[in-house]
Amino acid sequence: MVGISILGLAMLLIGAWMLWRKKSKKVVTWMWLVAGFSLGGGIADVIANVFSAAGGAGGRLFSVGTGAFLSIIGVVMMLELWHGAHPKKGQPKTHHPILALVAPIMVGVGTGGALHSIVLGISSALSHLSGPLAALIGG
Repeated sequence: MVGISILGLAMLLIGAWMLWRKKSKKVVTWMWLVAGFSLGGGIADVIANVFSAAGGAGGRLFSVGTGAFLSIIGVVMMLELWHGAHPKKGQPKTHHPILALVAPIMVGVGTGGALHSIVLGISSALSHLSGPLAALIGG
């Protein structure tokens, strides 16, 4: 998980540098989307746990309703992101990189932190594959 977080942090920092230098917003948007998915999983997991605890205290409807509402907002943000940063036709605006960071967190909260579990599963599978691959290559 640390490697994926470092990748996300690197994408975030390189993208910030590119925005500061007024380079391609489309590339920055896609880089920050990767950063949003890699860094946002843990954040979404924590927020989903907070809403779950609030739902336990104030009734299950609060937890489910808030998660669904945030997930719908996240999906709308992803659609706007797709239209603005489309690889061929998109002309991204200033707000698209921010959407790329926030949208995965919003969708992750609605799924109860499931995106975080998926990223952890991929990271675990890659770490299990590294040993046999190193032996196969001879390292």
